[in-house]
Amino acid sequence: MNLESYVPQKESNIVDISLLNTNQLASYSNYDVSSYCLQGEKLKSGTNDHELLSLINNVWVPDKCFQFPLTGKSRKRRFLLKWLDDFSWLCYSKIEDGAYCLPFTLFGTNLPNKYALCKLFKEPFNTWRNAVKVFNDHEKTVDGLHLKSMHCYNMLLSRAKNNSFLIEVSLDSSRKQRIEENKKKLESVVKTIIFLGRSDMPLRGHRDDRKYQGEIGESSKNTGLGNFIELLNFRVDAGDLILKEHLLSAPKNSTYISKTIQNELIECCGNAIEEVLLNDIKKSKYFSIIADEASDCATIEQLSILIRYVDLNSNIKEVFLCFFECKTGTSGLSIATNILETLKEFGLDIRKCRGQSYDGAASMSGEYKGVSSVIKNVNPKKYLLPGQAKLIDTCRTRWVQKLRGLDVFFDNYSAVFSAFEEMEDNNLKEYNKETSSKASSFMKLLTNFSFIVSLVLTKQLMDYFYGISVTLQTKSFDISQQLDEIQNLTSRLREMQRNADAYHNKWYKIALALAKTFDIDEKKPRTCGVQKHRDNQICDTSLIVYNGLCAIPASLTKQYFRSCPWKEKFLIFLNFYKSDLPHFSSINAELELWEEFWKEKTELPSTISDTLKFMDMRGFPNILEAFHILATIPIRTCECERSISTLRRIKTYTRSTMSENRLNGLALMSIHQEIVPDINRVIEIFASKGDRKLEFLFK
Repeated sequence: MNLESYVPQKESNIVDISLLNTNQLASYSNYDVSSYCLQGEKLKSGTNDHELLSLINNVWVPDKCFQFPLTGKSRKRRFLLKWLDDFSWLCYSKIEDGAYCLPFTLFGTNLPNKYALCKLFKEPFNTWRNAVKVFNDHEKTVDGLHLKSMHCYNMLLSRAKNNSFLIEVSLDSSRKQRIEENKKKLESVVKTIIFLGRSDMPLRGHRDDRKYQGEIGESSKNTGLGNFIELLNFRVDAGDLILKEHLLSAPKNSTYISKTIQNELIECCGNAIEEVLLNDIKKSKYFSIIADEASDCATIEQLSILIRYVDLNSNIKEVFLCFFECKTGTSGLSIATNILETLKEFGLDIRKCRGQSYDGAASMSGEYKGVSSVIKNVNPKKYLLPGQAKLIDTCRTRWVQKLRGLDVFFDNYSAVFSAFEEMEDNNLKEYNKETSSKASSFMKLLTNFSFIVSLVLTKQLMDYFYGISVTLQTKSFDISQQLDEIQNLTSRLREMQRNADAYHNKWYKIALALAKTFDIDEKKPRTCGVQKHRDNQICDTSLIVYNGLCAIPASLTKQYFRSCPWKEKFLIFLNFYKSDLPHFSSINAELELWEEFWKEKTELPSTISDTLKFMDMRGFPNILEAFHILATIPIRTCECERSISTLRRIKTYTRSTMSENRLNGLALMSIHQEIVPDINRVIEIFASKGDRKLEFLFK
């Protein structure tokens, strides 16, 4: 796979300013003819006559004393002032030392130009040796493009001479007023869609794709209208006179409340949110990819794509971008191609990507054919954290639910016991035999002393994991915090290992008290299985068996920590990204200065984000760049899990068929509650997507 094929292309706009200093450039750039082509693209004859006439009247023209620069290798030549008299359409650019056709620069972009003429139009002409011949040939351009632009030019001057601008101004004013009225009509419809989208409420009902009939009482005499129509009625009842007038008087084909328009406006709302997100992402130095796939209620594989980055205020963000339907399959190559195509569509440069995070499935994190491997072949700087699949198993949102489930079960043990006991006895014959049989099986478990001991020990031990499981799910969590949290947990568990007898006795007493409540006798198993996965001596005492739990900190230490100085650890990371560092050769000296800087500090930042905000790091350019990359690298996929939860709220069994654009629009409004779509921008996007019966844009 070729990296360049996934790099968004940018338009070239190179201006030669070597002939001007800063003051001259500021003075001449506005009305230098070299800038007119770009301005002409935005202006239309008959609509922007005032602006066009201003450009013509103020274009920079050299005086008789002006010294044109000499160009050429062997024979030095220059632009001649008399050419401006010989060719009335000719203009000279002081910024680029070249000639332009003034009418062509202003009106040429609006003319069909299949020959893509550039000289005298988009690029300066400065080959003075045969200038006169080129100027004469230009007047006879293919398809008469020069003549057409001259016609537009002369018509503009004629309208100005006849004072017809006053009529145009009046017409423009009336048109602008009509456009503003149309926007206000659509504004209420857009607000209703935004409200429903942000509230995760369905829009359509059984009978809402028809003409609005407010005079017969839409809400009171009709059913199955859906939330969208009902909320429009609510707005009308609340006094929205503009909406009421529009719905009652508009033609059937321009009420803008049909299911098709609903889908288009939902898509436009999503586009408006995407613009805000992408503008912020593109301002950051680097970004990372987070992705996960899941099946929706229609058994369609949906790929959730998120981006992690550090914004200009040094805040770490993880933002949902879109769902992508895996039409080509769920293999590593197919998903990787979908991710790369999506990034290209959004204009994100794959060369700025520095990390990736997926779940532990082979198709995602496989060493040879997984998504991570395929994308790493495209961009080797995309780093996948070692052991990431295991880490994700530790910090899922479902894992926290399991921890809380132990607490709930323990706290309600008495109620659960009583309920199963009643079902087992079935004195009132309220339950069938199957229910009583299952209840009897559960009662045997609940009255087993070994089960109670296991429950208490597991609950007490897992309580230490709740904090790290929650903090690992926060968006702004970075690698340094992750290692600190794991180190704290490991230290706590090792302390428990040293005092294993005391902890075991304390927890064993809790188990005894719980068993005594239900008259359960203390019994110890006569046999015990031998651990096969680690060396362990057979022992009769439960206290030594509990010491086996100390395998947990040993496993954490082996997976996440190496016994080496911090500089050595940091240099491993720096070497991987050394091409991103501005002065890698001086990194050792910079690290020593960095260490010396923090020796005298009493308050130390706890996160990379806080460090970036804490001080001016321009004196540590390599470390600054490394911190930006470190903060960008993701450590879990919890945000993907949350977006998939949103997917299941949007696509339900009653609304299982939905286009990708509608799904993404609703998902963006639901997930990004902090971004309220700008209504004017939504209307602009809606108007630009095609011809509308009502006019919403002043072009």
